[in-house]
Amino acid sequence: MCGGKKRFNEQAYLDRTFVVLAAQLFCWTGQFIGHGIFEKRAPALLDNLAQAFLMAPYFVFLELGSLNLSLSLSLSLTDLIAAESMLDELSGSEQQFH
Repeated sequence: MCGGKKRFNEQAYLDRTFVVLAAQLFCWTGQFIGHGIFEKRAPALLDNLAQAFLMAPYFVFLELGSLNLSLSLSLSLTDLIAAESMLDELSGSEQQFH
C-alpha cells in the first residue's frame, strides 16, 4: 500500500477492547468486594446513579484541571526565578567592571 495509509487491524482492535473490558470488570468487582468486606456497606454508586456517573467524572476533571493549573503556576514561578537569578548575575558582573 502506497501513500502511508494504515489498514484497520481488526484483531488488534478486538485485543485492546478485551483488555479494557477485562480491566473494567476486574476493577468494578474489586470495588464491590472492597466495600462489602472492608467498609461493610454498599458503595455510593448504588445510592445515587447520577452522582456516580455524572459527578465522579466531573470531580476527576476538576482535579486534573487544578493539577494542570498548579503545574502551569509552578513552571511560571520557575521561569520567573530563573530570570531573576540571571538578572542578579548580570548586575553582579556589571559591578565588577565599575
